[in-house]
Amino acid sequence: ITFIGPGAFKSTAYYKEKSNWENGVLYVGNHLVATMESFSGEYAIKPGTLTIADWAFSSRSGLTGITIPDSVTSIGYGAFSWCESLRSITIPVGVTSIESSTFDACINLNSLILPRSSSIVTLDNTDALAMSGLCYIYVPQALLSEYQSATNWSTYSNRFRAIEDYPDIVGG
Repeated sequence: ITFIGPGAFKSTAYYKEKSNWENGVLYVGNHLVATMESFSGEYAIKPGTLTIADWAFSSRSGLTGITIPDSVTSIGYGAFSWCESLRSITIPVGVTSIESSTFDACINLNSLILPRSSSIVTLDNTDALAMSGLCYIYVPQALLSEYQSATNWSTYSNRFRAIEDYPDIVGG
């Protein structure tokens, strides 16, 4: 599976069956496809999850924290948009691109931590962080200038910080 559209399961018997939901989250195999509207607090996506579907956490204004396992390779369009209480997010090393509107209107997002890898994460569009708060973007020192000049990332060039300079924020 490379794409799960928004609401793909919403009217299905699978979606409506309460026993298919785990703590307010619906998985189909290794894919996180939806969260309940009342979803709030901190959440750790289960290990082995490969994808987070489009809009999966969108408008969950009570979501305060998220832990994404290294197994995740794809975060869908608008997946965390309008998560107004989300303050920080770390992108795992397996994710190679960030889709449009992924963090749109996350007004309290103050840190986006990109993976410690040897190549940059592609930013699909400059609106991935549209209307987000003063969000600093932490990247490996070796890639700092590359991110600052990369297509779409250059829009946020003044927000970049080297991971190595902020061990208290990014977990040394």
